[in-house]
Amino acid sequence: QDLVSGAEDYIVGNLGVSKLIIVFDNSVTVKEGDKIAVSVELKTILNTGQTYWVNVPLGSFFVFEISKTALTQKVEAYDALYQKKLEDKYISKLVYPTTTHLILEELCSTLGISYPSDMPNLVVNRPEVVNDLKLNDDGKYEVVETDSNQVGFGLTVGAMLSYMASYLSGNFILEGNNKLKLINLYTSDVHKSYTLKDYAV
Repeated sequence: QDLVSGAEDYIVGNLGVSKLIIVFDNSVTVKEGDKIAVSVELKTILNTGQTYWVNVPLGSFFVFEISKTALTQKVEAYDALYQKKLEDKYISKLVYPTTTHLILEELCSTLGISYPSDMPNLVVNRPEVVNDLKLNDDGKYEVVETDSNQVGFGLTVGAMLSYMASYLSGNFILEGNNKLKLINLYTSDVHKSYTLKDYAV
């Protein structure tokens, strides 16, 4: 009975967005929606004594906002996990049961990103309850249960990607090469577990 309602902090199923703030002088042409690819060159020395430069991508960012002064322009940009397409309705061609890889393939194709082949490939069964919005006689939308077997029915692209992250027990971020990375939530060091009987109703 020591759990205070609202005090618990769950971090499964998040999409971690990277932000870039960069200042250009006004001679650089930059517009909202432009893509900025950031990378660093690392100088390495091979065993033969030759110099070899390694390109390390830090990510691609899309310009969101530009603040100008007389001499400079400050650009605020975000990676591909912060884009309008995340708010679009997810219309899958898949039906249950399917796999996490097939769902991620659809989602990543929509967002112009990729996922690593070593991402866990689990079977995804239909949720017990699938909801839809229906316009009632009063002209208001109400949530109703549906028998749809379409994957992610009623969800947005962003909500389905978040669902996949939680299904895989973690959160998604984008690595520098625009590839999804799963940050796992490890549960091997559990100090307490709560069940429904632990909550006051």
